[in-house]
Amino acid sequence: MQYQYIVSAHKASSVTSSVSGPFRTPNETNLLVAKGNRLELFTVTGSLQLLGEYSFYGQISSLHILNPEDRLTCLVLVVSGEGCRNKFAVLSWDATEQTITTESSGEIIEHTGRPTTECKLVAVDYEARVIIVYAYQGIVHLFPLVGVPSGSAWRSLVKSTGSDRKSGGRVRTNGDDEERYPYTVREQLVGGLRVPSYLRPDDDDEEENRSASRRKSAGKGKGVAHAVRSSDMYPALTRYIRELKVLDLQFIRRGDGPAQRPAFAVLYEDANMARQVHVYSIDEVQGELRPQSLWTSDHVEPTSNIIIPLMRGAVLVLGEETLTVVAANRPPLRMSKRAATVTAFEWIDIQTLERLLLADDSGVLSLVIFQYDRSGHVKEMFVERLGSISVASGLSYLGDGCVYVGSHCGDHAAVRLHTEPLGEEADLCSADDVLAHPLGSAGVSMAKANTFIEPIESFTNLAPVVDLCMVGMGSNDSSAGKATSGNYGSIVACSGQRTTPGLRLVRNGVGVESVAELAVSGVVNAWSLSAEVGGSMDVDSIEPTRHVVMVLSLVGSTRVMGWTEPSSGDSVELEELSAGGSWRLDELTLAAGLTSDGRHAVQVTPSGVALLQPTKAGWQQCAAWSPSDGAAISAASSSGDQIAIAIDGSLVAYLEVRGSALECVAQQRLAHAVSCIDVHSWSENKRSAYVAVGLWASHDVCLLALPSLATALTIGVDSALSRSVLMCTLGGTAYVLVGGGDGRLHHFSMTSLDQPSVAERKSVRLGSRPLALAGFRNHGEPSVFAASDHSAVLFAHRQADGAGRLMCAN
Repeated sequence: MQYQYIVSAHKASSVTSSVSGPFRTPNETNLLVAKGNRLELFTVTGSLQLLGEYSFYGQISSLHILNPEDRLTCLVLVVSGEGCRNKFAVLSWDATEQTITTESSGEIIEHTGRPTTECKLVAVDYEARVIIVYAYQGIVHLFPLVGVPSGSAWRSLVKSTGSDRKSGGRVRTNGDDEERYPYTVREQLVGGLRVPSYLRPDDDDEEENRSASRRKSAGKGKGVAHAVRSSDMYPALTRYIRELKVLDLQFIRRGDGPAQRPAFAVLYEDANMARQVHVYSIDEVQGELRPQSLWTSDHVEPTSNIIIPLMRGAVLVLGEETLTVVAANRPPLRMSKRAATVTAFEWIDIQTLERLLLADDSGVLSLVIFQYDRSGHVKEMFVERLGSISVASGLSYLGDGCVYVGSHCGDHAAVRLHTEPLGEEADLCSADDVLAHPLGSAGVSMAKANTFIEPIESFTNLAPVVDLCMVGMGSNDSSAGKATSGNYGSIVACSGQRTTPGLRLVRNGVGVESVAELAVSGVVNAWSLSAEVGGSMDVDSIEPTRHVVMVLSLVGSTRVMGWTEPSSGDSVELEELSAGGSWRLDELTLAAGLTSDGRHAVQVTPSGVALLQPTKAGWQQCAAWSPSDGAAISAASSSGDQIAIAIDGSLVAYLEVRGSALECVAQQRLAHAVSCIDVHSWSENKRSAYVAVGLWASHDVCLLALPSLATALTIGVDSALSRSVLMCTLGGTAYVLVGGGDGRLHHFSMTSLDQPSVAERKSVRLGSRPLALAGFRNHGEPSVFAASDHSAVLFAHRQADGAGRLMCAN
C-alpha cells in the first residue's frame, strides 16, 4: 500500500472576516483578521504590526465585537464555519500572560432542526446584552450575556426567566415533559465578567454536571429539541420564528430609552419570492423571553441581501440597485445607486451612524452619508464613490481615516481616506466584461474617475486558486543526465478573481518581510550598527542615548544613514550624515562593525581602517591605520576588536582595537591572492583563534592561526572560486561555510577547535550566481543567511540526543 505525506506549504491567506477595537488595552486599537483556521492579531501604529497568530480547530466564518459596559476592553466572538458544526467562543486578552484567552465557548445542536440553506447568521446586541444565532430554519438561539450591569431590568428578567423553553432554569431531555433536572446558578468573577456556574443541588462538580446534561440531551425522539453546551454563558434560549428563508439578521437601535428590550430585524424571502423586513422584540411572555412581532415593512428590492441598523429603530436595506430605509409607521426612503452587490460594510461613526462605507463585488468603495432630523429619523442620504479596491470580504475602520480591506478575491490592503481627490484612476469594469469585449471596444468602460483612496500597506493573497500547474526552474546537470538540486519546482497559479485576476509564480522558499524601504541604487553591501553614548561611562550624560547608523557601500562611495534614539525607544526620523564628517564617504566600504564594548565603530575602506566614536555632536574619528607604500585593501572582515584585511591581493594583516587605538599585530604573505576573508569566532562571546581566507588561484580555503597568521589548515574546495567564507557554530558544531561563485554552498564541519580538521564535507547548489554569507540570530538561535538569486537560510535542527542537524530552507 502506498502512502502520501501531505503538509501545508503556504498558510491560508484569504480573509473571511475582520474586526477592530481596543482588544489589548483601552487606549490601543487592534485589528483581528480571520484567515481559514487562524486568527491574526495586529496593533495599529504607523503601520500594521503583527502581534501573534492563533490557530483554531475549525474554520472561522465570522468575527464579532462585544463591548460590555463593565469592561474597558472589548471581547471577540468567534463563530466556526461550514463543516465545524455550530461552535462559538468568546475571546479576551490576558494582560498577565500576554496572550488570548477563552472567556466562553460552546456548541449549538438541534437534532430535529433543518440546517439553513443560506449562510449561518450571527448578530450581537449593540449594548452587549444578548447574542442571536440563526443556524436552523425557523429557529433562533438567544444567548443572554452575563456582563450586563446588575441593576438593569434586562439582567433581572434574564435571571428570572430561566434557561430553557420552560421556566425554572432546567434542561429538557429525552422527550419526556415530566423529566426535568433542576440546576442552581452560582456566579464567579472571571476576566472582569460575572460568569455563572450551573451546579446540581447535590453535586459541586461542574464538569460532571455538564457531561450528565449532554448524555441526557443525546437521546432520540421528537421531544429532544436542542442541546446547548457553554461553559461561561447563560444557557441558550431556543425560540421559533415564522420565517424559513432568512437572508440577514441584525439587532436594531430602538432609541427610545435604555430600559427597552433588545429588538432584531430579519430580512427574509417568502413563498412568493418577495423580500421583506420583519422586526421582533425580545419580551417577557408568561415568564419567558420570547420574540414578539413589532412591525413588518413593505416589499423591498428583490435583490436585497443585507440590512444595517440605523437610529430610532430604522433599518437600511441594501439591494443591487437601491438603498432603502424602512422604519415603523414611516414611508420608505429610497435612493438609486450603481448596480452592484454589496459584499462588506463598516461604520466610520459608530456612535452617530452618519457615515457608512460600502464595498461591492465590482471592487468599488463608496461612502454613504446620512442626515437625520431633530427626532433622529433619516431625512436624506447621499452616496459618494471613493475609489477602487479589491473585492472586499471584510472592512474594518482603524481610526484617523484608515481602513483595512480584507479580501477573498485579491490582495488585502490598509488604505487611507482623504476628503479631497488625489487624482484620476481607471474605472475598469469586471473581468468577465474584459474577456467578453476587447479592450478599447464599446463594451469596456475606460472612463477616468477621481480617487480618494491612498494605499498604505498591501498584503499578498493567493486565493482563490482556480487552477495551477508545476513548472521546473534552474539548470540540468548534463554529466549526470538528470536534474540537480538546482532544479527548483515552482507552481504557476491562476489566482485572484473578478477585478484582480492574474497568474502568480509560487515557490517554496525564504520569505522576507519588508518593514521599510529606501530607494538607493548601486548598493554593494550594507551594515547596521548601534553604539551607545552616555550612561555610566559619560559623567556629563544623565540618560544614555544610542546612535544607530546604516552603512551603505556603493560602487565608488559610501552613504551613512543614521538617527539617535534614547533608551526609552522613541526614535527620530532617519537622516543622511553629511559629507565631510568622520565617516569616509568618498570610497566604498569593505567592512564595518562595532567593537566589543559597543562604543566604537570600525570602518574599512581601500585606503585604510578608521576607528570612530559617537558623541553628542556626531561621529568622531579617534584612530586610523593605513597600509604602507599606499597599497590598497582588497578584502576585509571585522568581528569585535579583531580586524583581518587583505592588502595588495596576497598580504594578510591582522589588527586589534586596544582602547581607542588601532594596532597591527601581524602580517603574512600568501602564495595566492585572497578572494574572501573572515575573522568571526566559533565560540560565542570569545575572540577568534583563526582567520579564514579563500584563495583565487588554488580554490582553497586556509585557516590562519592568530596572532601569528601561520597556516593551520588548508581545505580544498572542488568548485568554482570561493566568493564568501564564514566561520560559525550551528547546533553545537563548528562549521566553515564557503559560498562559491557558481551558487554552490560548501559546509565543512570541524573536529577540534584547538587543532582543527575536517570531519565531514558536503555541498548543495542554492542558485546559479555567487553566494554571500552573513550570520544572524533568529529567536535567539544562530543562523546564516546565504544571499543569491535563490537565497536560503541555514540553521540547526535540534534532535532528541541534543545534537544539531544542519538544515537549509530556501
